[in-house]
Amino acid sequence: MQVFFPGDAAPERTVPKENCLYINVWRPKGASMRNLPVMVWIYGGGFVNNLLISPLAKGLFERAIVESGGGRPFFPPRPISGSTASADAMGVRLARHFGIEGRGLRALARLRALPASRLVDGLNMATMGKSPTYVGGPILYDHLYMGEPTAVYARDPQIGNRVPVMIGANNADLGFFPAKSLKWLFARFGPKAAQARAAFDPSGRLTVRQAAWLVGGALLMVEPARAIARTLSARGQPLSAGSHSSDEPAPRCAGSRHSAERDSII
Repeated sequence: MQVFFPGDAAPERTVPKENCLYINVWRPKGASMRNLPVMVWIYGGGFVNNLLISPLAKGLFERAIVESGGGRPFFPPRPISGSTASADAMGVRLARHFGIEGRGLRALARLRALPASRLVDGLNMATMGKSPTYVGGPILYDHLYMGEPTAVYARDPQIGNRVPVMIGANNADLGFFPAKSLKWLFARFGPKAAQARAAFDPSGRLTVRQAAWLVGGALLMVEPARAIARTLSARGQPLSAGSHSSDEPAPRCAGSRHSAERDSII
């Protein structure tokens, strides 16, 4: 599991452990022994988006809440094999990084014997984009992963599982978007630069870092959530869409940070 890093948008209160394959199920105190609905947490919301699309997941769940769902390319999806940029090629590169050669059972056994701490080696959301051995995103494989949700819905607006969905984002959500200056940042919007500046910095008081965080959050989380919500709503799927907002001070930008909505959801 990834370790904590400075500025983590969703700091946890417990130390992560590798025994995460165990399932703990809680039920309300004093509840009868009759069957009750079970809420299953799948981290993160991008996986939930993909379950909503995949025909393999049909009938496996009755409702879905999408938090931290994204929906547009952050890391481009990789083919599973067939090129030097494939997931298979990245796996070979990872093995060589640890001095392991070959593709047979002996090489596989050596990879599996690596301790988690050595395998992770500081990898987290802040460093994964620079890692030469991280696969870098989802892997395209038949119906298991069919592509970015917004692109899949654009190809086939009727695809997927028609269960009730709750989806949204936060007003200061996760946004990695380095900017040289405010002028450079808003110039990315082309002829709508002035409109973008008015929308993201109406007071004219934001620093470059703060404005870039808001723009990045809109690109990575807010806009994709709205696009998916529009698609689901247009086809008559039961839907609840919204935004979690606050004025809480934060290092990057005041507002409701990534994952701050969890207590409200529960």
